[in-house]
Amino acid sequence: MYAYKGIKIRGCEDVYEPSDDTFLLLESLEHINLAGKRAIEIGTGTGIISIYLAKKGAIVDAVDINPQAVSCAKRNAKENSVIIEVYESSFFERVGDKKFDLIIFNPPYLPEDEEDRKCVDVLTLAWMGGKGGIEKTERFLYDAKEYLRENGEIYVVLSSLSEIDSLLSKFSSIYVYEVLSSAKFDFETIYVYKFKKR
Repeated sequence: MYAYKGIKIRGCEDVYEPSDDTFLLLESLEHINLAGKRAIEIGTGTGIISIYLAKKGAIVDAVDINPQAVSCAKRNAKENSVIIEVYESSFFERVGDKKFDLIIFNPPYLPEDEEDRKCVDVLTLAWMGGKGGIEKTERFLYDAKEYLRENGEIYVVLSSLSEIDSLLSKFSSIYVYEVLSSAKFDFETIYVYKFKKR
């Protein structure tokens, strides 16, 4: 069981559990007025972030490529008495033509090697971010601009172990960005970045 500001979340088998990056992202969202805003979380996992957004008054879509996560998030939303539209989707594939004020993504952001690629269970996929740790985030940022409303914001978690500078350089003509928060651990610093369209 996990708890955050009155939200209680049950972990589920084969679903990425809330961790330090999850809670850093939640803290970064606390200052936003979400009442009536449309929000989507890509890769919702247990649903804790989407549930928090809904409790703050947002109209929330939550998607995950993992069907176990979809079931888990639906169950946790019900237990926390919030309404969230949760469905299985790889990134924005099944989102349709919706536009959002807020797009959230805590991506698989750790670099992978050949050995990692041989272990493609659902929990491994939750952290494998490609060779430089940014491949999934690159795809996300490329697509996300089409689903972002005017003056909308994107919140993304990134790691110092991944090729952040390369990622930012590739998207500097599309987005302006800033670091909202960070947390340092023994071998890694994790960051929450905010992106807005230029």
